Amino acid sequence: MMGFLIAIACLSACNKNEENLAPQENNAPTVANSLPDLSLNKGFGTQTVDLANVFTDADQHSLTLTAISSNTATVTISVSNTTLTITEVAEGNSVITVTADDGNGGTVSDNFNCVVSDNTACSVDNTITTSLSECRFTAQQANLTASYSETVANNVRTIVTNNVPNHTFGSPPDKIMAVQSTWTMTSVPAKASQVTPVISSTRLEYVVGVALNGVKMDPGANFPYENTSTGEMNYEWVLEATTNTTTTTLDCNQAHLQPDGGYHYHGDFKTYADALGVDGTKMVQVGWAADGFPIYYKYAYTDASNAGSAVKEMTSSYQIKSGDRPGDGISAPCGAYNGKYEADFEYVAGKGDLDECNGRFGVTPEFPGGTYYYVITTDYPIIPRCFSGTPDASFKIGR
Repeated sequence: MMGFLIAIACLSACNKNEENLAPQENNAPTVANSLPDLSLNKGFGTQTVDLANVFTDADQHSLTLTAISSNTATVTISVSNTTLTITEVAEGNSVITVTADDGNGGTVSDNFNCVVSDNTACSVDNTITTSLSECRFTAQQANLTASYSETVANNVRTIVTNNVPNHTFGSPPDKIMAVQSTWTMTSVPAKASQVTPVISSTRLEYVVGVALNGVKMDPGANFPYENTSTGEMNYEWVLEATTNTTTTTLDCNQAHLQPDGGYHYHGDFKTYADALGVDGTKMVQVGWAADGFPIYYKYAYTDASNAGSAVKEMTSSYQIKSGDRPGDGISAPCGAYNGKYEADFEYVAGKGDLDECNGRFGVTPEFPGGTYYYVITTDYPIIPRCFSGTPDASFKIGR
């Protein structure tokens, strides 16, 4: 019996020893303090980052740290103990991934963006001008007479004009010329599935429309940003004509002459609006857009669907962007957004009365059943910078 009890005691002790030798479950390390993104100025050379408090391990294991750079053409990296060293190669962006390994099969990683850029002071001229020259000349002084004719047949509206204004202007009368133009557009317009920009990334694309006096509405200025090293033109950044009036030499109608002597509007043609009797008490059509929709001057019904509602001035839904332009001052402009370039403005849905093409749907005196229409506004874009319908090819610039 004594031997049997000894055997039982031995078996019990052996089982306890085996339990003590069983492997414990390993807890993988975790991220205690995530690494922030890092922006470095060109010429920094090397930069160190302390990794001592980034990771933690519940099992108190010693952690081995490693790191990789997603773009070694921008920076290379190395790790010594808990110090990460970043070495500059060139401007650019790289994602740095740091991994902690507890040596027992548990790992965890954290990453951050590292941007290397040239943030030296911007030397690009960022001034704007809005002063306008007087309107002191008339077409009669140039022995010219404005002409405009409009016909509609087979769902096509045809307008023939000589682009001579029927109001005073600021360009010397010996420079203005009668430029015969024929414009066509659909008389049964429809909204397209997507908008068409007036200016693309490579060129001025379209004249927006023609006023009922025959002068074309052509807001885009052919002043793209010029690369200071190569001379290449960057149409992503085109000067806004109405905020660079010294460069674009606009008269009191925010208009001027093109090289061929043809007069055209870049913005708010107040003298023409006055001649039409615009006084803020009624909707007044001033032209046709290239896609066939009508254009009105500033004022429309408060309730777009109710011609009996009060008339008010329409507001655009654009604003100047905040912050600085992303350019380097060489291939693209730098400096704070201030309205110098068209790309300084952004559309904010619902900010004003109108959509991104400065239009809306509603009833008008000419279209009591309702139509989509554009509005000339006081503030940018003033004249629309995109089409909601499909512009006719006759308005294509350089066609």
